[in-house]
Amino acid sequence: FAILPIRVDAAAIQFLCAGDTITVNLELSWPSETKKIAAVNTCLQYIVANNKTGSTLEVVEKNLQTNGPLSSGMGYTSNFCWCASPQGSNACTPTFADTDAACTTACSSGSSPTVSRRFETRYKDYQGTTNNNMCGNYCWCMQPTEATGTETRCTLHRDTPRTIGGQVVRIPLTSREECNTLCASITAGTRTGSAKQYQTTYRNYSGSPDCSAAVGATEESSSASAQRPSTPAPTIRLFNPMAGASTIVDIINRVINMIMGTVGAGALLRFVYGGIKWMTAGGDSKNVADAQMILKNATLGILLLMFSYTIIATFFSLLR
Repeated sequence: FAILPIRVDAAAIQFLCAGDTITVNLELSWPSETKKIAAVNTCLQYIVANNKTGSTLEVVEKNLQTNGPLSSGMGYTSNFCWCASPQGSNACTPTFADTDAACTTACSSGSSPTVSRRFETRYKDYQGTTNNNMCGNYCWCMQPTEATGTETRCTLHRDTPRTIGGQVVRIPLTSREECNTLCASITAGTRTGSAKQYQTTYRNYSGSPDCSAAVGATEESSSASAQRPSTPAPTIRLFNPMAGASTIVDIINRVINMIMGTVGAGALLRFVYGGIKWMTAGGDSKNVADAQMILKNATLGILLLMFSYTIIATFFSLLR
């Protein structure tokens, strides 16, 4: 019969998250929404900490017997929601939400205007890939160096003005359309405004007057963009019985030693078997005689092995 796991009111329950096992501390008396928040949030933290790119935010209770999903267990799904505050450190922080609207609501809670700039069904690292750029991207506009001049320069823009809650704040750029609109507003009345370059990762176009070619550094320095340290793969070492054998004499000696060891182990096992057979003979003369013969042969085999080894060792010592 099968032994089913028993859950108590408060327990550390194992869930499957991004193909791995995580532990979530739950009280079974909690409402379903509270359980979901605890389980999904734990899964989210695990995915972010291990940079599980491409993972969905799905957490299901683990079957401790099959290590797969528990068919009658708890299971929750959600999506990734990246929030950026236009006031503060420009940090792009991940949370979770079921819908795009819920993501905007979650990111806009608080005293200062905040907007959601990323809503993803699968995990992407906007903390590292955008170099801490408020969850946004990079927009390069070609504009005149002076209002009436003919020379141009390529300028970098990371945000655009928007009215939120009656306040005009600057929010990160996350689409080419926003970049085009910004460039058009900057160059209005002078020349056609368009995004000459729109990049999701930083490239330096500041030295090009028409934004045609990147120059200088190809990646913005940022502590947030540093790659996470990777755990080196474990080293697997295999036993080499011929290690250190450099001559034919050494190789033959190694082979003979392995044969001697195998034969010696077999003789010892026969010796033990004969002793057990004698002890369990129960007074039967035939079994006792068989056991004595086994012990005699095993003893002779061990003595012969020792004698052979002495002769071989002496022979090889003369060859060295």
